[in-house]
Amino acid sequence: MKRKRIRWTPARLLASAFAVLSLLGSILLYLPISHAPGKEITYLDALYTAVSALCVTGLSIVDLSTVFNSFGHCVIAVLIQIGGIGVSAIGAGFLLMLGKKVGMRERSLIHDTMNLNSYAGVVQFIRRLFFVTIFIECIGAVMAFFDFSKDYETLPAVGFSIFHAISAFNNAGLSIMSQDRNMTMYADDPYMLILTMGMVFLGGLGFIVINECWTEKFHWHKLSMHSRVSLFMAVLLFVVGGVLLKFTDNVPWVVAFFSSQVARSAGYEVYPFESWSPAGMLLIMVLMFIGTSSGSTGGGVKTGTIFALALGVRRVATNGHAEAFHYSLPPLAFRKASVIVIMAVADVVVSTFILLLACPELSLAEAFTEMVSAFTTVGLSLGTTSSLNEWGKLISIIVMLTGRIGPMTIANVWYFRNETRARYPEGNITVG
Repeated sequence: MKRKRIRWTPARLLASAFAVLSLLGSILLYLPISHAPGKEITYLDALYTAVSALCVTGLSIVDLSTVFNSFGHCVIAVLIQIGGIGVSAIGAGFLLMLGKKVGMRERSLIHDTMNLNSYAGVVQFIRRLFFVTIFIECIGAVMAFFDFSKDYETLPAVGFSIFHAISAFNNAGLSIMSQDRNMTMYADDPYMLILTMGMVFLGGLGFIVINECWTEKFHWHKLSMHSRVSLFMAVLLFVVGGVLLKFTDNVPWVVAFFSSQVARSAGYEVYPFESWSPAGMLLIMVLMFIGTSSGSTGGGVKTGTIFALALGVRRVATNGHAEAFHYSLPPLAFRKASVIVIMAVADVVVSTFILLLACPELSLAEAFTEMVSAFTTVGLSLGTTSSLNEWGKLISIIVMLTGRIGPMTIANVWYFRNETRARYPEGNITVG
């Protein structure tokens, strides 16, 4: 018998890389070298923290400020950076730093994971990606320092500023400030809210959009359909979400718009999530599910997916054309968007059901919010994350990984080419 060899497709390489990095990160966070004096955690809590950082989710089992020391905070920051930029991009960046040539296998992996249109200019794209990331995070850290220095001494303020810039741009939503001095203390500080909002917005646009806007000098008519859709959806969801949140709850305008932006991936809280009205919670979870742009540091099913789905539904309903911004939507885009949304809904529903079986003390709202937050890598919760039992934590870890890697990638991991050409005859099924 022939032994079937595993074909290492980009999807399998990406999934394997996430698994390996999660294990390495968890081991480092479990070791005493990462803990504050007198503190220790279980390996499962270390694994949960590592996966949350690598998947830029923001859910936290333990208080990062008191459990981990400076080395532990650095490990978490590195995991956030790797997860935000992308495992494939980090690997290619190391090859370039070592003077190695980026081969076709690496180019193919970057092309698939970053959703690039072609293989041309991959190396230049990686160089620009690192430059843009470092540049934006440095600017953000310097600007954040002016605010943090008012509340902390110089050295801690520098550390908080760097970590906050990395966490905000990569849409992680994690913070190493103590629980009594976290982002809620800046709810009345427009400067910090606008700065954080801006970094989250840029990270959520994606490197493809930022790169194209830079090379095309922000000329709208020269941008691709992907960039136009990403910019349009980002502004639309930001404005509409902020206005609706202001109407559902009596919060300041800056808090409403801040919550609208961070709900789509970052998950920072300046207004407690459980304090929102039911209408506000529902709106935030819709924004969480939609997420950010493809190829960005954020999560969700992606704005391009929702846009393609809406165009496809309109085309079917009106028997018209799926067109936008002087472009026609490819038929495959609608099919792919439909599959992604269906798989995402199935993932959230099934994981919520399993979580309720594993943690019967949770209410439906608590379990559903926890799984939506884990899958969309947002980090908002009704305060139940730290109370999950071992099975609940494992379920959340799996959902975070599937949400970050993506439903289509997970499906492709198990894809094997079917060599038979025999097919059953087509049948008919009544739909609708």
